[in-house]
Order: sequence, then structure tokens, then C-alpha cells
Amino acid sequence: MHDQAPLDNELAAFTDQVLRGANAVAGPATDDLAAVVRQLHNAITPADPPSDAFRTQLRTRLSMEWDLQHPQPVQWWRSRRAQWVTAAAASLAVIFAAAISIAARYGSDGDTYPGTATFGSLIGGIVIGVLVISLSALAIFYRKDR
Repeated sequence: MHDQAPLDNELAAFTDQVLRGANAVAGPATDDLAAVVRQLHNAITPADPPSDAFRTQLRTRLSMEWDLQHPQPVQWWRSRRAQWVTAAAASLAVIFAAAISIAARYGSDGDTYPGTATFGSLIGGIVIGVLVISLSALAIFYRKDR
């Protein structure tokens, strides 16, 4: 998005000239908006102020147009995809923690203290297999979604 400050300043200066009653001349970049400023100036006179309903409607419409012209930056962590990936990662972490806990408790040598799971044990092989399959599935999903 390019910088709109010079155009905004030019339009503000034009609006000030119109409100003072001076012979205001708009630049070529603000011709369309200058017509709107003149129409509003002609429609709203100090002797006959606009109704509250019109003020509210105008304020709402101007805010909506401002938001359309100045969108908020997208925050990647608030996207649906980021939420899905975070939930998937948290689920996988819980599953792996449970699998490693089971594997450590029932290691290949029958001990019940952590650190006894080996690659040769059945549970250790299952944990490694689930890890590889899960990471592969996430990689495929990530590449496919791009």
C-alpha cells in the first residue's frame, strides 16, 4: 500500500478552503473527492444542522470507507490455518508424550524407570513409526496447502 498522506493533506486543505468560503480549487488527484466535499458543504448548512440519524449514518459510512482504504495487517497467528496447525501439534505432543511414557515404562528389558525404551523394542518402534508418519502427513498437508 502506498502512502496516502499527500493526498489526504491536499483534500484537508481543500475542505478547509471550502469551509472558509474561499474559492477552492482541487488538484487532479482529488477531483472526485472534492465534488463530495462540495455536495456535503451545500447539503449541511450552519443554520440547518443535520439530524442525529444523518450524523450517525455519515459517521458509520465514513468509518467503513476508512477501514476499506486502510485495512489492518493480517496477523498470521490468528488465521484458521495457524490455529489448526497449533491444535494438531498440541495433539501430537500429547500422543507422543503418552507413547513415550508407555514405552519408557515397559522397555525391552522389563525395567519400569524412564530411559529404558530402545529402538529394538516393539513400543519404541511404534513410537518412531507414528512420529515419522505424523511428520510426513504434516509435511504433505503443508506443501499441498501452499
